[in-house]
Amino acid sequence: MNKKLFLTLVILIIIKLTYSLSIKERNVLNVFINSNDELLVKGEPLHIDSLCDRVKVFILNPENDYVYSEKRESEIKHLGIVMVSKGIVSVQCERNTTYEFYIKVQNEIEKAYNELRNEYSIEKFGKEYKLIAKKYKKAINEYFPKIISEAEPNYAWKNGKLVKNYYTY
Repeated sequence: MNKKLFLTLVILIIIKLTYSLSIKERNVLNVFINSNDELLVKGEPLHIDSLCDRVKVFILNPENDYVYSEKRESEIKHLGIVMVSKGIVSVQCERNTTYEFYIKVQNEIEKAYNELRNEYSIEKFGKEYKLIAKKYKKAINEYFPKIISEAEPNYAWKNGKLVKNYYTY
């Protein structure tokens, strides 16, 4: 097993344990995909075209709104002391969700992080993220940590409502 894959697996395990033990609800952006390829984000219907912007606002939380992710103070080399989001994007889908729609959702989440990193890179260094030195990319990645949890499906649609599903197989 290569080192990068091993580290990714370790991080996913840590995230899963941390998520189940001590994550505040406000720090989790729950993205639920039903079997009709419809999104619920924090329990509210959302069109796929709005997901990228919703993730960005959740992570940035410029007004320090209690419905979006908290921030913690962190000192990052090349950036100084900054406020880093504690946000986690949790993706959960029903078993009959199409793979194509699932990939669209993942792509929108990835796009959000890429845009956040690129916008900050231009603001801080005057260059697009892809054009800056590796050491600055590392710093920006610390500033915008991409934490995505793939949660087990424990909700189901019944009579048009999202309900706790205690009978997952």
